[in-house]
Amino acid sequence: MKDNMMDGVIQDAFGDNEILKHFTRLLMGAPLMSSGNQFSPDINGYTVTFIVPPDLSGYGLKNTGGSVFELSKLFPFLCIDFTPPPTTVVASEIPARSGAIQFGTEVQASGQMQISCIDDSELNLAGYIKTWVTYIEDVTRGVVEPSAKYIQKGAEFGALDYATSAYVIRFKPTHDLDWSDIVYIGKAVGIFPLGIPDKEIIGRRDSNEITMLPISFTCTYYRQAIYGSPKEVNFWIIDEFINEIKAVFSKS
Repeated sequence: MKDNMMDGVIQDAFGDNEILKHFTRLLMGAPLMSSGNQFSPDINGYTVTFIVPPDLSGYGLKNTGGSVFELSKLFPFLCIDFTPPPTTVVASEIPARSGAIQFGTEVQASGQMQISCIDDSELNLAGYIKTWVTYIEDVTRGVVEPSAKYIQKGAEFGALDYATSAYVIRFKPTHDLDWSDIVYIGKAVGIFPLGIPDKEIIGRRDSNEITMLPISFTCTYYRQAIYGSPKEVNFWIIDEFINEIKAVFSKS
């Protein structure tokens, strides 16, 4: 009944102009054809960011769980902005009499990324980043030694125990959020912080503001799946993401 009323309003407003009626139905969220496509001008979806806690095996934090994993559960709420490294196509060219002919040589998606977060009055997130950075310093100076599995031949040999992964997920607008509502998922591989945002932690003396921490990370590789692409409807990142995050949220 509601759709019939909407159709009547659209008909009265635009008469026989099928083009305007088509786009108005999309903007108003009315069912259209069999695809269910919808464009809501006031809702862009719901985006959250997850960071898998780094091992930091020399400190033995991962084995004990505790505050490190509890804070990891808060990351989806704390992270309010995610800027991944740009995905670019590297092009080369072949000289020709009519002009250079360009062709793609590789696709790069690495470099630096930034995650902006809010922090609490106890600066728990800043403390987490400080521990992470201090661990990198202690390992490079030989103050602590990573777990034997990272320095002896095996599945983890040669890996950096202070590098981890981050996932950014965008859900489509819906009243009942579910894994099937994911429309974009990106994975940043081999990330670790490049510094401590001391300026933002210190803040200003003449104002009382929410503590916002822009944290820069190095990123070895970034890969994304966009579910508007017919080839990525069942992409491997979604299954990996669910397994990784369930492991984090199952920690007591």
